[in-house]
Amino acid sequence: MSAIDFNMDMAREASNKGDRAKLTMSGKFPPHKSYGNNDDRPEYGLKEY
Repeated sequence: MSAIDFNMDMAREASNKGDRAKLTMSGKFPPHKSYGNNDDRPEYGLKEY
């Protein structure tokens, strides 16, 4: 998630065990390329087909 054009909202929610904080974050999801791997490590990254 990119911090460019980023918004964050914070709200208080009442709870029997004590008030809680609710954070809502909204940011741009920049596409990226997955290059895979060459050994036994798992692949990471978004795969666009």
